[in-house]
Amino acid sequence: AEAKRIEHIRKMLYHWRSHAASTAMNPENKMYCYTAGRNEVLSDLEKLGFQGARVENYTRLGYYEPFYPLPEMPGVSIFTREESMERLRAAKEAGELYANTELLLLPEGGLHSGELSEKMERAEGEYLLFLDGVFLEGSKDWVSRLLSNAFRSEVGAIGGMVYNELGRISSSGKVVRENGVLLDLFRGLLKEEPGYAAHALMQQDVSAVSAKCLMIRREYYQAAGGFPKAASQMEAAAVLCKRLLDLGKLIVYTPFARVKEKEAPESEDIFVGEMQTGQSDPHYNPGFDPEGEAFTLAL
Repeated sequence: AEAKRIEHIRKMLYHWRSHAASTAMNPENKMYCYTAGRNEVLSDLEKLGFQGARVENYTRLGYYEPFYPLPEMPGVSIFTREESMERLRAAKEAGELYANTELLLLPEGGLHSGELSEKMERAEGEYLLFLDGVFLEGSKDWVSRLLSNAFRSEVGAIGGMVYNELGRISSSGKVVRENGVLLDLFRGLLKEEPGYAAHALMQQDVSAVSAKCLMIRREYYQAAGGFPKAASQMEAAAVLCKRLLDLGKLIVYTPFARVKEKEAPESEDIFVGEMQTGQSDPHYNPGFDPEGEAFTLAL
């Protein structure tokens, strides 16, 4: 029988010891486990209607990268800064960028200035990709990896990993503290670091993603009212994500789509009044210190 209801129990219920013959010490001791795990994830995707999906081992055994089917080549409108345009054009000409894209400049006033709606009228893409940073390069098929998630009807917005010239993550998935301050889950980690329980290597639901790398269906963007006027780019992106959540959509962060940027000095850990609930974020275990660094245990 298939489970009708699956929930995350937000408590720490299990731990184990490691020894030389255990998979905890050497995952290759039981390779059949990972083959079975990959097959089970694929089976679940197919049951959910994702025929043609693929599942591959990621950089660590036991962690999987799903490839959702993309049966067509929908248009993507990329909104970016002037400083990024030359590199994106070069990537497109070299065949390194998703083919069905158009490149558009972000308004000088930014996402939250109210000038974006005029630009949006000229955009032709069914999907919108915002790169509000100084783009340097993207990982292999990064736009397609974002797009295959955005193509899922339950996903409102999808954000990728943004890392700087030192190879450290500068922007990733966000959760919201009880006081309404955003917390970037993986900022500062090296882009290949596993983080807490290899969490940094997993695609996951979050409460917000940054407009430094954010994709959304045009239909959902319009339903949520677009980026609101706000004090900062991050606040505008966070409020858009909140409104998508209110519409019953998911906000997804994926480390499988990576963008290298020239890091800006401003922090994205900001107070967002519209997201203040006085409760712990449903995407973050309350066993972690609500005031501490990401994944710091509350002892």
